[in-house]
Amino acid sequence: ALFLLSAILIGTAFAGTDRTAADTATAVTIGTTNYENLTMTVYPNGNSKVFLSSDNRKTWNEIEGSINTLGERPYIEMDISWASPSSEVKLYFKGDIEKTEVACTLPKQDSTFKVKFNKVTGEFTFTSGSSATKFFWRKTTDYNWTEVPLPGNGTNPEYQAFLTTVDSLRFKGAKLVFRLGQVAGTSDTQMGERPSKEVTVAVAKYSAAPKIKVNVTKLTLNTKDSMEYTTDIDSGRWTTCEKNMTVMQVAPGAFLNGGTASPVIVYFRTAQTEKKPASLVGSITIPAQTAAPNVGAEGTDVAISEDTSAEKYLLKFNTATKANMLEYCVVKPENPNGKPSRLPKP
Repeated sequence: ALFLLSAILIGTAFAGTDRTAADTATAVTIGTTNYENLTMTVYPNGNSKVFLSSDNRKTWNEIEGSINTLGERPYIEMDISWASPSSEVKLYFKGDIEKTEVACTLPKQDSTFKVKFNKVTGEFTFTSGSSATKFFWRKTTDYNWTEVPLPGNGTNPEYQAFLTTVDSLRFKGAKLVFRLGQVAGTSDTQMGERPSKEVTVAVAKYSAAPKIKVNVTKLTLNTKDSMEYTTDIDSGRWTTCEKNMTVMQVAPGAFLNGGTASPVIVYFRTAQTEKKPASLVGSITIPAQTAAPNVGAEGTDVAISEDTSAEKYLLKFNTATKANMLEYCVVKPENPNGKPSRLPKP
């Protein structure tokens, strides 16, 4: 009788152990779904195996990957790269012990994402039905994506830095590729969003800077009224040009005018229109006007002496060289506006 009681107790103990293993298993749950890495975290929750069906429960297959027990909660990192992004994919999960089915739907890729570039203002417009808060971009010649927060209703430093980079690309022109970032899934009821489809946008290059020439005789420039100029490039203030402006108009500081003169750098560009952005910027340097030559009996530049026997005045050009040419003009009463002539080194 004692032996029979012991056997019953042992059998009861083993039966209790089996029931405990089954009772502790609960329905499979879904954790994080990462569409960048194309992985899904599946929690077995006490089941020793997890089965998956992607054909509306017609067939079931054990999901690949061993149960990772290193963390606080055992999980399986399941690959989802096989699931087509062009349409929704419904998945069903169940355990080998707790067979309650859990369903989730992998969303299809956002195909409404559009990007437009305004070549005049240099701004981008992003439109999409996605709830993503950031976008990714790269050059078509590059494989590395750069993450930037969407501008939203205002601007942010990262977006402004992106616009600065794009502006530098416009010296040569470029093609850029854009996509929206993922919204990672967190559970079977919150599956997030895939990254959007990629959109390629051409960033038009700036037109060449105008070529400005100085007429050294007339002291005029070959400007057009479609151009702008400034002497303070950092100010961002530009003045509309007139046709064939004088050097005095654009660089008065280079002339003495009773005071001191300094070299002046003048910047020019073709002005922005409704259809075209402003061109690249070109510049010319107007050298400072020098003082008039010192002329007289003791003149350091031009010394004047009189030859009474020959009834002539003699002029000696002391400082005239190829690099420092002087001009002279013989003025006759009948022609007060005589044409000047350059005088090189005598």
